[in-house]
Amino acid sequence: MAVIRWQPEGKKVHEQSHRDFAGAYQGRESVSVSWEPVADVIETDEGYKIIMELAGVPKEDVKLNVVENMLTVKGDKKNDYKVPEKNYYRIERHFGSFQRTFHLNESVDVNKIQATFKDGILTILLGKKEETKPREISIQAL
Repeated sequence: MAVIRWQPEGKKVHEQSHRDFAGAYQGRESVSVSWEPVADVIETDEGYKIIMELAGVPKEDVKLNVVENMLTVKGDKKNDYKVPEKNYYRIERHFGSFQRTFHLNESVDVNKIQATFKDGILTILLGKKEETKPREISIQAL
C-alpha cells in the first residue's frame, strides 16, 4: 500500500490556480509579502472578471496598475487589534501588505479595465478586444 500525503481540497484548487487560470491567464508572479488574498477568475463572452476578497482592507489602501500585459493589485491590511498577554490561543487572520499579479492574455483590452469595491470585495472587469469576442455567423439558404 502506498502512502499518499493528504491535502485539503481548497489547497489543491489554490495550487492549481497558481499554475493556470483556466487558460485566460498564463502563470503568475509572486512577491515576498505577508499574505495573499484569494481570487476567482471567470471568463465571459465580453471579457474576464476577477473577484478578490479583501475583507478589512479600506478601498483607499488598494491600488491597481497595468504594465504591458500584467495587472497588479497591491494593498495593505492594518492590524489595529491589540493582542492581550494571556488567553490568546490563535491568530488566523492575515495582516500586512499584499500583492497579486495576473498575466493578461492578448485578448484583453487594457483600455477597458474597470474596478469596483463593495463590502470588502474587489471586482475587476477586463474587456476583450472586439476581434477576439465570439460572434454568430448567419447561414444563408441557397
